[in-house]
Amino acid sequence: MAAIGEAQAQQLISDAEAVGLTVEQIAAHVRVRPHHLDNISGNDASKISAMISQRREQIANQREVEAMREYIIAHASHFGYSEERVRERVAASRPAQIRESYDRMRRELRRRGVDARTEAEKRSDAQRRAHAAQAPATERQIDYLTSLLVRRANTGEGGGFVGGVDALVDAGGKVDVDALRRLTRPQASRLIDSLRGSY
Repeated sequence: MAAIGEAQAQQLISDAEAVGLTVEQIAAHVRVRPHHLDNISGNDASKISAMISQRREQIANQREVEAMREYIIAHASHFGYSEERVRERVAASRPAQIRESYDRMRRELRRRGVDARTEAEKRSDAQRRAHAAQAPATERQIDYLTSLLVRRANTGEGGGFVGGVDALVDAGGKVDVDALRRLTRPQASRLIDSLRGSY
């Protein structure tokens, strides 16, 4: 197989070093001398890429197991265990045992009605809620609001508790759809509840 370019070889070496592999480890893996790594075959490059991928997976697994360890330690008090005792036991446990204990603990905490989410899950949920609060009103909400506002303009009924509703409909009964499009989903929901009288 033809040799890869020097720039590509240097990028592979850089990627490998970024995951904690040394030039010596890389060279030994593809059975070349370290100073020959800039002139490797495509086949050797594939081997190095696979080695990097495997190392990234190992790092991800280690981080996951470490997060599980911390979770177990942080929630030990719910079961009457001291943090110090649990820390010692967890430190001596294998990854498979950590995963099993973590899964069992989460199930039991949920059964007890305790918020069993990890800190990462809590942050993710908070970000999702914040994003949803800023998301624009849906087409369905806009269509429904338009129909409610037209009905209100025609019948004169339904003002609700949200102020500024009159500004959304001109004297001729035309709804300002652009103003509705500037609403967020929560704002549109509040306005719908107001126009429907769902206080």
